Amino acid sequence: MDLLHPSFSAQLFVEFVQLWKIVQQVNLRLHSQDEIAWMFSESGQFSTSSAYHAQFLRMISTNLNEIIWSAWAPPKCKFFSWLAVQDRIWTADRLHARGWPHNPVCVLCRRAPETGMHLFTECRFTRRIWVDISTWLGEPSLLPINWKQTASVHEW
Repeated sequence: MDLLHPSFSAQLFVEFVQLWKIVQQVNLRLHSQDEIAWMFSESGQFSTSSAYHAQFLRMISTNLNEIIWSAWAPPKCKFFSWLAVQDRIWTADRLHARGWPHNPVCVLCRRAPETGMHLFTECRFTRRIWVDISTWLGEPSLLPINWKQTASVHEW
C-alpha cells in the first residue's frame, strides 16, 4: 500500500485502520483444518438454488404479480400495473437519476416532485380518485386516511 500515492485519501486511511483492527482480532488455530460453511442452507453446502433464495431474504412476499396478470384488463394496463409495482415507471425522479430531460414537478398538482409514490398515493388528484373508488366499491380500506405510510410501491 502506497501511503504517499495522490489517490490515497484520509477516508481510505481510516477504513484501512478499521480493517486492520478487525483482522488483528482473528484467531487462527494451528494444526486444524479450515471449515467453510454456507449459512444459507441447512446442510452448510453451497448451491446455486440457496444463493438465489438468499437474494430474497427479508423481502416482502406478496401475490401482486398473480393479481395483476390474472385480472381482466387490457394487456397494456396489466403491464403498466406491473411496472408500477416494480417501481419502474419513468417518473421525473427516475429520469433525473439518469440525466435525461424531464419536468421535475407533478403535472397534475404542480406542487410536488413527480415520483411513483406521489403519483399513486400522495397527489391530491390521485387521492380524490381513491376516495371515489372507495365509495363506489364500498371498501373503506381504499380510503387514503386508512393507508399505512410506506416508502415504496413495493410495500403496498
